[in-house]
Amino acid sequence: MPHDFGEFPNPLRNHLRELFETMSQLQEEIAKLSHQLSDSRQAFKQSIEDFFQQPNHNPFPTEGTIDSDVEQYTRLVSYCLEAGDTEILDRWGIQNIRTNPAILASRDYELYYLAFSNAREISETHLEEECWIKVIEMFTSLQSPGGTPITLGNR
Repeated sequence: MPHDFGEFPNPLRNHLRELFETMSQLQEEIAKLSHQLSDSRQAFKQSIEDFFQQPNHNPFPTEGTIDSDVEQYTRLVSYCLEAGDTEILDRWGIQNIRTNPAILASRDYELYYLAFSNAREISETHLEEECWIKVIEMFTSLQSPGGTPITLGNR
């Protein structure tokens, strides 16, 4: 039941009722826009998923270079920023590489680590930083071709 604002004088009471009604309408509009944004983000994530599932559309092509891999990670992070979460990165930049690290252009994981550490330092949002941290943690967990974990000093 809406507040009747009976304790206030009549002109103020009417004004408060109008404000209250406007606020209620704005809350409804915000809820609609939030739902539309959520739907748009889901559709965006699905389109990325559909694209990468097509033949020859793996985000890390076999003829890639370290630079193209870093560029692709930057792209994946930007997709996450558009989607509002890390799901795309988790699927295509983390799980994909953990399953098959040979698709990366180089086994010199420290080069990747350095590039991603720099990207993390210039992150502009919490989500962007969270993405780079996930990538950095994944690369520090990979092992060199000899089977030993990579050593990255005190970084």
